[in-house]
Amino acid sequence: VKIVRTPIDVGYFYAPVRVNSADKKGITILGVGALSPQRRYEDIILAAVILRKKGYDARVILVCKDYWGDKGYREKFENFIHNSGIAQYIDARFRGATDREFLEAIRASDVMIMANNIKVWSMAALEAMAAGLPLVVSRVTNIAGVLHDGNDALFVDALRPDQIVEKIEILMNNHVL
Repeated sequence: VKIVRTPIDVGYFYAPVRVNSADKKGITILGVGALSPQRRYEDIILAAVILRKKGYDARVILVCKDYWGDKGYREKFENFIHNSGIAQYIDARFRGATDREFLEAIRASDVMIMANNIKVWSMAALEAMAAGLPLVVSRVTNIAGVLHDGNDALFVDALRPDQIVEKIEILMNNHVL
């Protein structure tokens, strides 16, 4: 086994944790990673649908580069967005993002969600945390193994957009966003 250190340029991403006012009803949710069914972007969108039904101005930014060019899944996912009822509030970036665009997406967001239903590592999640974004992460991901639920991040079960909503509301009610 060889450990490869992947540094995070904390100085580049750094921003203090955001504190919101008690009356804030807007929330921008960030999801990052390759376009794949295992990323569960659908759960992020479903969480935004639930939040909007609850009266929040929920928006979604997905930096979901289509690395593999899976036409079948991409078409299915684009149809999911179209049929979600909130397509106008979803910014899906299938070409990915430059470093500058990624930093702008982080700064435009209030929380990052890593809803994956498989073991995966995410440097983007750590970069978002360095930028002061709260992280909601699926328990099955590898990154959950190095974080502490309720301290470094909030954990949810995979395939549970309702739990994502609960965690976002906890953050909003505690004025962390």
